[in-house]
Amino acid sequence: MNRVFGHRRSVYVIVMSAVAAAMVAGCKPHTRDNPDVCLPGDESPDPCATGFVCEHYRCVRMGGNGGAGGTGDTTGTGGTLADGGAGGQSASGGGGKAGVGGAAAGGTTGTGGAGGRAGAGGKAGGAGGAPPECNDTKSCQDSTKVCLSGACVECKTDSECRDKKPICSSEHKCVPCMAAPNNTCASHTDFPVCATTGAAAGACVKCDKHKDCQGKTPLCSAALNECVACDTDASCSTATNKALPFCMMTGMSAGACVECGKDTDCSADPNKPFCSAGTCKGCDPLDKEACRTRMPGKPVCATAGAAAGACVQCVMNLECDSKTPVCSPGNTCGPCSGDTDCAGRYGPTICMTKDGHCAVDAETIYVQQLMGCVNAAGTAGGTPMAPYCDLSMAPAAVSTSRNVVVVRGAVNNSAMPFGGNANELWIVGQQSALIGGVNTGLRFTGGVVTVRDITVSTTGALGIQADAGSTLYLQHVTVKDNAKGGILLDGAAFDIRNTTVKNNGPGDMMGALWGGIRIANPPAAPKQLQNVTVQANTEVGISCTAAVQGTGVLASDNTASLQITPTCGFMSCGTANGTCGAQ
Repeated sequence: MNRVFGHRRSVYVIVMSAVAAAMVAGCKPHTRDNPDVCLPGDESPDPCATGFVCEHYRCVRMGGNGGAGGTGDTTGTGGTLADGGAGGQSASGGGGKAGVGGAAAGGTTGTGGAGGRAGAGGKAGGAGGAPPECNDTKSCQDSTKVCLSGACVECKTDSECRDKKPICSSEHKCVPCMAAPNNTCASHTDFPVCATTGAAAGACVKCDKHKDCQGKTPLCSAALNECVACDTDASCSTATNKALPFCMMTGMSAGACVECGKDTDCSADPNKPFCSAGTCKGCDPLDKEACRTRMPGKPVCATAGAAAGACVQCVMNLECDSKTPVCSPGNTCGPCSGDTDCAGRYGPTICMTKDGHCAVDAETIYVQQLMGCVNAAGTAGGTPMAPYCDLSMAPAAVSTSRNVVVVRGAVNNSAMPFGGNANELWIVGQQSALIGGVNTGLRFTGGVVTVRDITVSTTGALGIQADAGSTLYLQHVTVKDNAKGGILLDGAAFDIRNTTVKNNGPGDMMGALWGGIRIANPPAAPKQLQNVTVQANTEVGISCTAAVQGTGVLASDNTASLQITPTCGFMSCGTANGTCGAQ
């Protein structure tokens, strides 16, 4: 027992001496302050950190286990054992397993772990593996590399790459941006563009082409690969800036390439004719002079429709002049087609359908029986404020520049005929116009005359007479109750439409009796009646010395046995309807 005790005492002495030596060296065994010191056989849990074993009173890195041995074949030759796992810096190799033998001998032993002893448990331990290249980036001998999973590599992310190789590839190598998927430089916030040409090719830069720049620095400097301000229009007039060809030199946007520098630069889009802060914009409807100044022929700002924002001729009729008084849907001024197109204008509100202009006061002779009317000779009368009281002064007042006679209300006729002292004459009725009196209601001895919207009804005289040398156009005229007949056309050309002739006559022309219309010696043309009603006249309704054209003429209830003489060359249309008789 003493021998045993002595043996144990010797062991104890050796252990304590080692511990003491460690303490002398400044270590306390198996304490939190000295994690690398341990006692063999210590029963406390985890005397060393995971992956370490206690050897010679120190915690050292554990080696890897040896690989399993090969399997023996059936003839008795064993398989070769695998090499052991990687050994620690001073640890033994891991325990290799014996080869599973065949029918006879076991397999050949494996090679011992590198730097350690043969592995326990098998016939020999497998070869220990090589230690890791690095534990952290600082342990990489090459300062340009970083540690990744124990190996020193060029990069883990793009942030470790720079210059002309700014992208970290999947192989953890720095490569040019062109070699990366989609030439991306997205991770380089301040240098988001991949340079594909020039001295900087491969690098992530601020810009590579003009299209990469905008705002107050719209141009890419080829030397700097940076966005810079423009300094001339020419610097903006590049292939990539055709839409922004002008350089803004002053103001809040100075240095930017812009769409325009002045109004005249805005011509491509008619809806944006004005330049405002470098941008072409539409007109301002509140600025009444802008369009007039910018485009004299288009003085109005369109506010709606397809032309909104554009300078146009008009948006309403009253913005057109009297010569072309109607504003079309296309915002252009054109001719009138009826009196309503002239509504709201100064003047008689009459559409002169021959050329489509609205009559003005300067060309008009007013005839109206009211307080203040005059019957003085000359041109002083016949104005809106001082109209002629009747037609007696009108024939003499007619001229080539004053050839519109407006009859308002009931007035007396003139003993003097209208003698053709104007190439063309218009007599237009307004306000239920009626011409009466003891003389022929209207007589024309020459010229081209248009009479419309008026009633002629005299006392004991002829209604309307047109002599040779004159051409008479009647539209919406009523000729009634004239004792000497309705209308006498003696060698005159005529075109009578939508006119009613009733309860007239009898008229007598060299023994030829007629009631409504007498046509004598008609010229070649025009000579037509269209949509005319001739009713309840004494004697023949329509009497002709030669054939004329008659369309939609209704002649009925005239007292003579003939409604229309056969020499007229046409017959009554029968019953009043949309195409028969006055409309």
